[in-house]
Amino acid sequence: MFASLFSEREMTIHVASSARRECPTVYLAKMRPYESEIARNLDTVLRQGCNTSFEITLLEVEENKQFLAFSALQSKGFDATMWQKLGVDFVIVPVLEQNGVTLHVLDVYTARTAALQQHGIAVSRGMQCAQMNNLVDRLFQEVLKKQCIVAKKILFARQIEDPKLSEDKWKSEIWQMDYDGQNQEQVTFENSYSITPSLIYDKKNSPNYHFLYVCYKQGQPRIYIASKKEGRGSELIALQGNQLLPEMSRDHGVIAFISDALGRSDLYLQRLGPNGPTDKAVQAYSFPKATIASPTLSPDATKVAFVTDQFGTLRICLIDAELALSSRKRQTPQVLTRTHTENTAPHFSPDGTKLAYSAKVSGMRQIFVYDFRTKEELQVTFGLGNKENPKWASDNMHIVYNSTSPTYDIFLTDIVRKEPVRLTQNSGKCHYPSMQQ
Repeated sequence: MFASLFSEREMTIHVASSARRECPTVYLAKMRPYESEIARNLDTVLRQGCNTSFEITLLEVEENKQFLAFSALQSKGFDATMWQKLGVDFVIVPVLEQNGVTLHVLDVYTARTAALQQHGIAVSRGMQCAQMNNLVDRLFQEVLKKQCIVAKKILFARQIEDPKLSEDKWKSEIWQMDYDGQNQEQVTFENSYSITPSLIYDKKNSPNYHFLYVCYKQGQPRIYIASKKEGRGSELIALQGNQLLPEMSRDHGVIAFISDALGRSDLYLQRLGPNGPTDKAVQAYSFPKATIASPTLSPDATKVAFVTDQFGTLRICLIDAELALSSRKRQTPQVLTRTHTENTAPHFSPDGTKLAYSAKVSGMRQIFVYDFRTKEELQVTFGLGNKENPKWASDNMHIVYNSTSPTYDIFLTDIVRKEPVRLTQNSGKCHYPSMQQ
């Protein structure tokens, strides 16, 4: 397992940029024919998928542009000059056919056309959404050369009451769903209490992804690693005591986690190699009579942020991860969050410029973002109900999190429009989301 993870280390390729505007303007025509219910449903999913990206400007549907788009398709020729005058960079014309859906794409800048096809349309609503999301993902990757989140999976813990259990009647397993909440599916089958899934970075986004989680099947909470296909994980770290809240670095070289191996809740770092853990786990940070929690590693694994109550209320602090691995000397942490109280659950954005976290304001827990460049603490969620456990999406613009009141459910929001979308409405408690990077 670890050998395969290490073979997927990320490689950066620098590509010369073209003269095209940085945020291209896209006109997505209504699906043709639009009269049927299935066509309207598919059109809605396509439009929602395209609208998740902040790297394009999606134009509203207009009658004159709609006519021009389909007239050009029927005459088998787009007038790129005309679309340039309308300020459009890409024209996308979706067509529902007997054998599936085709996206006809005009690149106004190069006057080139392309056709992306989805062969066959599924019967279920959930699978139809997945098919359209895959089309949108191909559109962004192959044509627009942009990133979007529509093909990413979200893991979460689903806690349900089990009347068969005599004492603690709750059990929990890890589940997955699509970015829009569709196609929810149980992933672990431990028949125990499994929580806090943490997806391991995979630049290929393999369907058989790997992830960390905590399970109580041996009594104490321990860290396990599993793949999507396995359903049951393998214990990962040989350290006594409780093990909680694991996160693996993007290069698969280190894991940050919390343990009380020495009597109190401390931050630990564990180096990894192709065959798993190397050496012993290192106590990276501890403070007398203080509780440490919720570690998160920077994308380059040089820094680790965490929660501590050593300053009175819970604050998010930062230390040097490399120094912690090489030196026993306690570092003086940099305090990041100072504006609000009870700061918890930090998570680094994939580009390393921001930190999402939960904090209490006006009696409610809300999601905030700390910007390393401006040192600002920006509120992302509002309104009634507590929100916790934020995790970034791969585009550095969206965040998944869970509510804890009035219900335990998973939401997806963005840091610009700040419009949360509820993804789960299940029995039991849905919490601790983690999204593919």
